[in-house]
Amino acid sequence: MKFIQDNRITLDPIKSKAYNSRIYINGHRTRYKLWGRCLEKVIQIHSYYLLFVSTTDYGDMGLDACYIYLITSSGKILERWSIDAVSDQEKAECESDGFEWVYHPECYGSLEKFHLVPPNKITFIFGYNIYSIEVFKRPIFPWSAEFSIRDYRKRFRKYCKFISRDHSKFWSRLKFDIIEQ
Repeated sequence: MKFIQDNRITLDPIKSKAYNSRIYINGHRTRYKLWGRCLEKVIQIHSYYLLFVSTTDYGDMGLDACYIYLITSSGKILERWSIDAVSDQEKAECESDGFEWVYHPECYGSLEKFHLVPPNKITFIFGYNIYSIEVFKRPIFPWSAEFSIRDYRKRFRKYCKFISRDHSKFWSRLKFDIIEQ
């Protein structure tokens, strides 16, 4: 498990499609595309890469969402998740106060303070939350005894969304949790 800081994995924005990019591995173009343009962080775990991607950098305002991809060494996307800086409810509260959330600085966050916790866990801060992600070699049922479905609905679903079309959302190689809100 390590941070990848060289140009082993890069993104090339597709000009004809807004916010889409093609994945390049070791300078070679793959056939895989993803949503996002800015590669924020790359972490290698097991034989996978965990990519943290944003659509654009809003400068001082930060990011409105982060897209997380688990890919193979050939670039094949195994899982896709998105995390919003604030929940839909918080966006609605901004709008009820007379602001459009798109222009409200409190609806953006920074992606920071990544920590690797061996053997397979990453913690980081995005928005006002501290998250952890555990990466498993094969799909597991993520809400087992220590991760109840009630807890998922209450704490996690308002920020995170499973966006993969390839697998059922009940089986995942990634186990998310919000450590602190």
